[in-house]
Parts: sequence; structure tokens; C-alpha cells
Amino acid sequence: MSLRDLFLGLTVVLLWGFNIVTAKWGVAEVPPLLFTALRFAAVGLLVVPFFRLPRAALRDILLLSVTFGTGGFGLMFASFALVEGSTAAIVSQLVVPFSVLLGVFVLKEKPGPRRIFGIALALAGVLVIAGQPQGVDPLGIVLMVGSAACSATGNLFLKRLTQLPPLGVVGWMSLLATPQLLVLSLLLEDGHVAALQGASERMWWSLVYTVLAASIVAHSLWAGLVRRHELSRIVPFALLAPVTSVVCATIFLGEPLTPLKLIGGAITLTGVAIIQVRQAKKAPETAAEPARAA
Repeated sequence: MSLRDLFLGLTVVLLWGFNIVTAKWGVAEVPPLLFTALRFAAVGLLVVPFFRLPRAALRDILLLSVTFGTGGFGLMFASFALVEGSTAAIVSQLVVPFSVLLGVFVLKEKPGPRRIFGIALALAGVLVIAGQPQGVDPLGIVLMVGSAACSATGNLFLKRLTQLPPLGVVGWMSLLATPQLLVLSLLLEDGHVAALQGASERMWWSLVYTVLAASIVAHSLWAGLVRRHELSRIVPFALLAPVTSVVCATIFLGEPLTPLKLIGGAITLTGVAIIQVRQAKKAPETAAEPARAA
């Protein structure tokens, strides 16, 4: 890998890592589902005009918008209002073992003992984090686990969307998920007008960052790396994303690094690494799945 691509990979990791901070800032002032809908609406309007949606891809992109978009991101941002950003970043990595489990039950794949061990480690690490004596809202953990499960389900449809480039998939998924999130926000949340009218400048800049930097720029750079390199060269960057999220949450949000969080995070990321590295060795010619950023 060239120095240029190494720099681009690290840039993506940093953009996604800091996004955990901007997401927490956003949901602190605006209801989480509404904030997610605003993000998706902006991404969709900015990206969709450049990508035509093939009729054959309509069903899969709609299913992706329900699972990966509304379910995955909606639950993720809802969890941000309840748990620390670093905790959410670690638990969100369950999307990898959940994807493997869905491959077993839906696609009849055979994971092998190493990947089964990786799944067990990842789940054990989350249990360690959830078992902290204080500072962890069980509902927030449940929402993030649900988010990871929805995103893993979305990966089944993502694999079939070969008619669209990655950024086009992000744009159309975002556009179709927007009305779903708005309806859910109206049903489950309140104070929308007051929240938007009283939102600080930091909230609006957080929205700009999550739309432009974390969604459009980062995903475009990531797609380029995926096209130019084997999966085994891309995996380490995906594994660095939650680490940078934890560091950013500690520095900018003042979140404490408790012993159980460090131990649980290390166990979870080790399990995810075992799964990811195994996948990289097994299918180096396959394009990497986009790392799920906040």
C-alpha cells in the first residue's frame, strides 16, 4: 500500500472516530431519530442526483433502508442519548459477528471453529462492558445490540446491490430511510420544533460534519481503498475505527476509561479481529464491507 493510501485510510478512521463526538453533541440537543432523519435527508439530497437507481435495485435498496438505515442508524443514535460514546462504539462492533451468524442461518455458510471463537469473544466483551457497576444504561446497550443486528441483516441486501457504486448506495439508502425516521420520530419523540429552534451552533456544525465528513467524504475515500486493495489490507483500518472513537470520546467528551470498559473493549475487538482477519485470508479478492460509522 502506498503512503498516499495509508494516509487516506488513517484519514477515514479519524473522520469516523470523531463522528462519535459530533453524534453525541447532536443528540444532546435534538431528538435522536429526528437528528438521524436530518442527516439522512441531507446526504440523500446531496448524493442521489449523481446516481441513477436501476429498477432492479429498488427492492434491495428499500430493504436496506429499513434494516441498515432506519434500524441500524436509528437505534444507534437512540443509544447515543443513553450510553457513553465509547461504550456505543465498542458494542456496535457486534455487527461483524452478527453478520457471520446470519450467514450461517440464512446463507448456510460454515464459519469454522476460529470464527465461532471470535463470535464468542466479541459477545463476552460486550457482557463485560454491560456488567459495569455504574455509568451504563442497560436500555442503551440493548438498543446498540439491536442496531448491530439490524445492520448485519442489512448486509445481506448490501451484498446484492452490485448495480450501484458504494456512495450511490449510501445516498439512495439515506433518501429512502428519511421518511421512515421522520414518521418514527413523530410517533416516539416530542419537542421537535422547540429543539430545532433552540439548537446551538455546535449542533448544526455537528450535523454538517456527520453529513459531509463522516458520510460523504469518508465513504468515498473508503470505497476507493476497497477498489484498489485486497480485503486483508483494508481490515486493519476497519478495526482502528472503534479505537479512535474511544480515544475521541475520552478527549472531547471527557468520558472515563474504566478498567471494565478497557477489558471488555479489548475482548470484543479481539473477537472481531479474529473474524475479520479470517475473512480476509479466506477471500482476499472480495471487496470489504464498509465499516459502519456512527
